[in-house]
Amino acid sequence: MKTCPKCGAQLPDEATICNVCGAPLDAAQDAQQNFNQQYNPNQGQPQYQQYQQYQQPAGAPAQKGMGIVAYIGWIGFIIAICAGDKNDPYLKFHLNQSLVLNLFSLLGMIPFVGWIWSIVVFIFWIMALVSACQGETKEVPLLGGIHILK
Repeated sequence: MKTCPKCGAQLPDEATICNVCGAPLDAAQDAQQNFNQQYNPNQGQPQYQQYQQYQQPAGAPAQKGMGIVAYIGWIGFIIAICAGDKNDPYLKFHLNQSLVLNLFSLLGMIPFVGWIWSIVVFIFWIMALVSACQGETKEVPLLGGIHILK
């Protein structure tokens, strides 16, 4: 016996339409099967995902996050020194750049000339932050050649 998917009436096996409501039976069953296949492609498989440990993309520096944190003012610089791997050349580069930018930003306290200088240092800071976000080690113009940390 078939059951009408629309009204639930019991019908003989050879019926192609419902005697009660007139709904086509084969089309409805085919549509239901297509729906089940389309929206349940993992039928028979577990419905949960296995936890996989995050792996850093190939070529990305291991201390990229700390390199970015180093540019968040003096506090970020101190956090990056304390929490980062001091032997990583990528982090050393960005710690040095951050220290140089932080020190030269103090010249912004000088009236007029210092204010213009602070705009220049801010532009350098943005360039260095973008470089750290991209996982690169690009020196900023003018100040990039100064190496305080070895």
